[in-house]
Amino acid sequence: MGYTLIIIGAVLAVVGLVLVLHKPKVEVVEVAVPVEEEVVSLPISSDSAKTVTNEQKGRDFEIWVKDHFNQDFFNLKEWRGDKYDKGTYAESNRYPDMEWEFHYDKENVTETFAVECKWRSDFYNGSIEWASEENIAIYNRFAKDRNMPVFVIIGVCGTPSAPQEVYVVPLKALQYPYAKKEYLLKFRHEDLAKMFFFQYKDGKLM
Repeated sequence: MGYTLIIIGAVLAVVGLVLVLHKPKVEVVEVAVPVEEEVVSLPISSDSAKTVTNEQKGRDFEIWVKDHFNQDFFNLKEWRGDKYDKGTYAESNRYPDMEWEFHYDKENVTETFAVECKWRSDFYNGSIEWASEENIAIYNRFAKDRNMPVFVIIGVCGTPSAPQEVYVVPLKALQYPYAKKEYLLKFRHEDLAKMFFFQYKDGKLM
């Protein structure tokens, strides 16, 4: 019995040794897993986007207005930009957008005036808000200090580059932030294909 156990133990030892010697080697391979580069998207606030959009609309309408002054009679003396940084901007940015010089050589006439350009997408409840009370006060102070008439050219509907309606209103006729359409009709520039005309004897821009 003792010899039998010894023989069995010897057999098991030999089998175990064989298994160890013939155990398949497991090769460990390091695989570099690429890490996707993180793309950080900086969101643009809706207020910022809106500001940029409104600035571009205003500029487009200013270009439309500029193109409707006949260069044979009008010289663009000033065209202000709305440049600012971190809330800091030149005081002149708040003045009317343009200053024009009208000249009529046959009668040796030269007149200067300023123009504020406003475009609105539509009338609401029959009126538009064309400026704030603060803006109006600044425009009036400018007109007084410079002794220069100021006209507000208002485009409504269509696009800033192709307004459907245009009104040329003396600043003195716009003393409130809101203006009703029925009031503006008497200042309407009827034929949008025609250039603006300055009646220097009456001081009217049409």
